[in-house]
Amino acid sequence: VTGDDLSEFELADAEAFHVLAYTGEPDTPDAHVLTGKAPRSGQVFVRTVDDSTVYVGDVNFRREAQIWSDDIAQAPEPGAWTNKEIVQVDRDDVVKLTLNMPDKELVFEKQETPPEPPEDAAADDPAQPAAPEYEWVLAAGGVAGQEFKQTGLDSALNALAPLNASEIVDPDNIEEWGLAEPGFTCVVTLDDGAREIVIEGARPESGSDGYVRVAGASDPVVYKVSSYNFGRVFPKGSDLFDLQSLSLERDSVTRIEMDRPDTSVVLAKEDNAWNVVQPGADLDVDTTAITTLAGALAGWKASDYTDAAPLGEPVRRITFTTNTGESHELEIGGPSKSIEGNYARLDGGDVVAMSKGDVAKV
Repeated sequence: VTGDDLSEFELADAEAFHVLAYTGEPDTPDAHVLTGKAPRSGQVFVRTVDDSTVYVGDVNFRREAQIWSDDIAQAPEPGAWTNKEIVQVDRDDVVKLTLNMPDKELVFEKQETPPEPPEDAAADDPAQPAAPEYEWVLAAGGVAGQEFKQTGLDSALNALAPLNASEIVDPDNIEEWGLAEPGFTCVVTLDDGAREIVIEGARPESGSDGYVRVAGASDPVVYKVSSYNFGRVFPKGSDLFDLQSLSLERDSVTRIEMDRPDTSVVLAKEDNAWNVVQPGADLDVDTTAITTLAGALAGWKASDYTDAAPLGEPVRRITFTTNTGESHELEIGGPSKSIEGNYARLDGGDVVAMSKGDVAKV
């Protein structure tokens, strides 16, 4: 096909997508091809720069460059060709994993366990050396009196094999990425302690995507990591431990008193019907909202723990009572530094963290 009006095929110089290939001199392309519009799926109009002959091709270079918009002014982004692998770690080579988060520190170590002697071995038969076996132990940090969940540690180790970024961002904007003073650090010790990989991370907004870099890397590359992968490398407490919780029946809650900085609310259930005792108003009671609140309190659970974080401000107190006279006080404080949610304390115990969703229910 010869196109006298190349705009009909979107192959005019100003509107086509240009692909230049070089094999020798950097200023002289060996091939210069223009791609136009696609007449149908799997086809595209194409021509060479020095010829007006229009061909139908089966390679859409615009799509190969990861440009999906029809805006002719949009230039290709480098992300399609950049290596987004942050680290590639064989978990069998890891002997120690140290996790530092804004409100806690955890240290896991792989230790050799003595093999059990075979039961049917003869006393005078020289024992054959058994292959060493290993197990992971919690060397520092954690929740007092709680064994860690191996599945949570496995997830963190598997997240490094490999850990991939979603984008590569400007390394000069470390303030924007939160990496001027990283709040998260993952230290991976390999080869019996002979080598370490240090991953520094930050989350400018709790629960959002994170940003990481490898300390000491020859190139100062800053990676954007999905919230999911960031949470695997730096897991929340409930991924690793069975945390504090309640398991009351929702219908057993009969009275709720909420003390907030701006107001106080008292809810009471009589004859299986909820009433708003305070504040008084000549309005219908939203029983659905109150039963949701009662259910959230009866099944309250912590999503994360802290080593020694303060509760923070403002503090909202909720006291709730059951039909057996059991009473609990829940305090909800400022935002958590590690997860998307708030610090909380049940019955004057340790400061933990509630998820954003659970906070919203109460």
